[in-house]
Amino acid sequence: MNRLLLTAAFAFTSLFVRAESAEEIVTEESVKRVVAEALKLVEAETGAKIDPAPSAKIAGAKEVAAALVEELIPQIPLLQPSLPEDGRRAAAEQMANLFGASLFGKFAPGTNTIYVVRDNFHLLGDTAGQPDLLSLATFHTIVIHEMVHASDHARFKAFDRISTLKTAEELHAWNAILEGHAQYVTSRILAREEGGAAHFEQFERIVGAVPPGVTGGERMVLELLNSLSRFAYHDGLAFFNALEKSGRKNFVEEVFRDPPKRKDVILHPERYGKPDEGPATKDLAPLFDALKKDRAEEWNAQLVTLSEVEFKTAVGNLLPAERLAEALKGFHGGQTLVLTPKDNPGRAMILIGICEMEDEAAAGTLFDLNADLGKAKDEKFKTGGIRITESKYGELKVEGAAKTIDARKTLDVNGQTVKLRDSIAAVDRWTIEVAFSNEPVKKKEVEALVQRAADFLRGK
Repeated sequence: MNRLLLTAAFAFTSLFVRAESAEEIVTEESVKRVVAEALKLVEAETGAKIDPAPSAKIAGAKEVAAALVEELIPQIPLLQPSLPEDGRRAAAEQMANLFGASLFGKFAPGTNTIYVVRDNFHLLGDTAGQPDLLSLATFHTIVIHEMVHASDHARFKAFDRISTLKTAEELHAWNAILEGHAQYVTSRILAREEGGAAHFEQFERIVGAVPPGVTGGERMVLELLNSLSRFAYHDGLAFFNALEKSGRKNFVEEVFRDPPKRKDVILHPERYGKPDEGPATKDLAPLFDALKKDRAEEWNAQLVTLSEVEFKTAVGNLLPAERLAEALKGFHGGQTLVLTPKDNPGRAMILIGICEMEDEAAAGTLFDLNADLGKAKDEKFKTGGIRITESKYGELKVEGAAKTIDARKTLDVNGQTVKLRDSIAAVDRWTIEVAFSNEPVKKKEVEALVQRAADFLRGK
């Protein structure tokens, strides 16, 4: 779904030849010319004819949003499983409107059309303060990327597969395949053009960047959101590059025929095609099913699979990348149970997350990373519209735990006070994290919940 070139992605560069306006770059004539060029380039690179060839048109944000709705509706049950069926279209429309306001190009499989959102091209220069980004080179790159989507749909019915996916985990992995392959083909085409390789490297590096002037908590939130785009674009591209480097034959056809179903396989291409596709982990279903049952009357429940992506998202630039990489060396997998009130899902949230590591030492390393991350956030969120105004740290009494931390924080979110209790324990080769956001909870209740999880993991 993340086939968007976010406004923030173009915040720090002035690569291309300057033009005066979007209207000067994106005209009826230039759209026909650039799309025809992209069609020939993509067909030559993939060796496959795009039949039927997509049409192209200059469109407004509302028209693109309308085209997006039908594509998004099958994704809503995966992303928001607790949402009633009669609310899915409204959720898809809300999401489509957000995307429509920031998209520059969009291939719509339902109409086999590449939409060029000329009105949004102003954002390239206006938001970044660098009108040099309004260029034919930028337009050229965007259209090639979208043309690869058209090619993949013509060859593999790539977007039809979305309706067959069963989990959010499969959806995220499939998005990385869609975006990663589009970037893979685009990079190969640009590598043969004068200056194209350097342009693509810069373009790739700034996808998901935060515009200048955004600071404090707001910057942290944008960095977290943009990391999801970086996974699809950057890690998806790295996946295809790794398969090519391995010497695997017909790997593109193989991936679209039999795609990976988990994010960790995207991050570890060497696992692709292997029977287990990763380390074996303890089945957490009995524990989470019991926890869901306890609160089933008043709380919705969603299970989220954890991978390195979530840790990269959470850590961002708050801690050194080398330290994150070291902590993830022994990561085998994990899941988080997300609970929200049925009467008002936005009022509060309870998270119960478990990560399985290679051994007890690895669990201790991950615990230390999470503990230091919480304190780093205290510093990061001192200013801005989202602030941490108070932090208190203690410990929990949990039998079998080598380390525990119990953090109680008060946040000011644009004038609204939010209470957060975030507790972590390292137990044998696992870490257990329990967080209550805007939901009152006593320390003894937290200790009992963590102990219950610890007893289950240790077979008691």
